[in-house]
Amino acid sequence: MAVVVTLEPDDFIPRGVHEGYRQQLTELFCAGSGVTRLEPDKMLRFMNLEVLWLNDNKLSKVKGLEDNFRLKHLYLHNNRIASLVNSSCCLKELKHLETLQLQGNMLQDLQATLKVLVKLTSLRQLNMQGNPLTNEQSYREWVIYTLPWLEVLDNFGVTQFEKVPPHASTSTRAQTAQAA
Repeated sequence: MAVVVTLEPDDFIPRGVHEGYRQQLTELFCAGSGVTRLEPDKMLRFMNLEVLWLNDNKLSKVKGLEDNFRLKHLYLHNNRIASLVNSSCCLKELKHLETLQLQGNMLQDLQATLKVLVKLTSLRQLNMQGNPLTNEQSYREWVIYTLPWLEVLDNFGVTQFEKVPPHASTSTRAQTAQAA
């Protein structure tokens, strides 16, 4: 039987602080605490979060952050996340996300994952290393083609040459390389 550990964000801030502190908090570090689930009503108390560290936990879903729309940097690496689609994910609500760390999870379907990530037009840094989907053919090319606003993918800068569609002709790629 799996043990459910719900994140209690209040456990990660100093005792005795007033409610105003919680409401103004912009960064919360909850890494490595065994969390398996996020509750929207508990996360709602931290409306101004911009940076959230949830890495090295046991999360299988990115759910419960629907109201934390101010998030800019989300660290979810080394969890158990297998999918970003349907009801298992709230990422599409996080329109201001600039950094998303998903390495070391169990993401498998590249095209389905990209359908979610394409809604995150503020995203500049994405890391999905160590997920099964990185083994799909032309992984890096498809991610960059689908998310041309990315600046860094899997810890490597995205070049202008890479932003040419993977199916473009050799002459188009050559022209792009000369222009860069």
